[in-house]
Amino acid sequence: MKVTGSMFSLGVLMLSFILGVFVITQSVKIVDEMDYSEAGIPLWEGALEDVPERYRV
Repeated sequence: MKVTGSMFSLGVLMLSFILGVFVITQSVKIVDEMDYSEAGIPLWEGALEDVPERYRV
């Protein structure tokens, strides 16, 4: 079977799509497992009204 340029580019496109999906799912997993308080991001565990003024968006 002769591999044409369009078949090659289609294969490269499929590989890059699969790689992109893999990278995105891995980064989402890393963010889910991250300890935010260790990174200096304060997480508020309480009623929303009790959030200090400086932490409000």
